[in-house]
Amino acid sequence: MNVSKFKRKAVAYCSLSRSQKFLAFYTVTFPAGFADDLCFRVWNIILTRCRQDLNLRSYLWVMERQRNGTIHYHMLTHDYMPIGRVNGFAAHAIDSLVTAGLGSWGNSSLFRYHGVDVRKIC
Repeated sequence: MNVSKFKRKAVAYCSLSRSQKFLAFYTVTFPAGFADDLCFRVWNIILTRCRQDLNLRSYLWVMERQRNGTIHYHMLTHDYMPIGRVNGFAAHAIDSLVTAGLGSWGNSSLFRYHGVDVRKIC
């Protein structure tokens, strides 16, 4: 999807009546150099866990590259989710891939990872 199409969808999502009551912007960042396919696997795990355990029902997300070349994700949602829980889902998913020898923590670790950030928009 091109940038202008995503922006139109994001504006429409933000205009929903439910989004006027609560809207959060999440950013999920991975250890530098984490392979694209592993980032996608972790992102899928995060979304699955958030839907199952935190009642994530409605969201809009986009993937982009960071300056270091590693992909990261942005998500808009009007479903409240505790940031500590979401960070935990991400950290454990990354750690399981690192433990299996499929990736590296780089300069981070399971105990220092705080790659999920949230900003309340309204």
